[in-house]
Amino acid sequence: MAKVKNFIYLLDTRLCNVAMVTMFFLMCFTTIDVLLRKFVPAIGGIVDSVDFTNYILVVLIFCGFAYLETQHGHIRVDVLVNLFPKKMQNVLEGIMMIIAALVLFLTAYAFFSTIASTIAAHKGTTVIHFPQWPFELVAGIAILFYGVTVLFHGIEAFGRKEVVEPAGCDPEKAAEA
Repeated sequence: MAKVKNFIYLLDTRLCNVAMVTMFFLMCFTTIDVLLRKFVPAIGGIVDSVDFTNYILVVLIFCGFAYLETQHGHIRVDVLVNLFPKKMQNVLEGIMMIIAALVLFLTAYAFFSTIASTIAAHKGTTVIHFPQWPFELVAGIAILFYGVTVLFHGIEAFGRKEVVEPAGCDPEKAAEA
């Protein structure tokens, strides 16, 4: 189980690295676009920069989901779950994670199933027609990895003896507040 966990976390970390590189590229791209608009008004900036920035943001956001799940960083509303005994909390978390994983797998399937129609329709940016399908593919792969991570955490929850608290959450300090 530990080897599987390490492998999943390694893949999620690589996706996070893709998100970080994408963020760096986006910062450079935006800076160049703004400088061109400001200092070379005849050019008017990079053509299709808004559309391309939107596509890059899709890659950036979707590639960070799985890594955030490995850090237990997603927001969880567990007001009612905390009323149950610890063992039951783990069972409920496992069930909820498996349901969430199924939804994520369906979302990944939706991304993958639209790629063919996106290619056939030649969807892309407005002016230079940069294709949209590679971004759908990356988003689908990222959501698939996210689903695998959530599924793994769901299966892992059934075997836990204690409840795992989200990163940065101290229940004793929360009880004092």
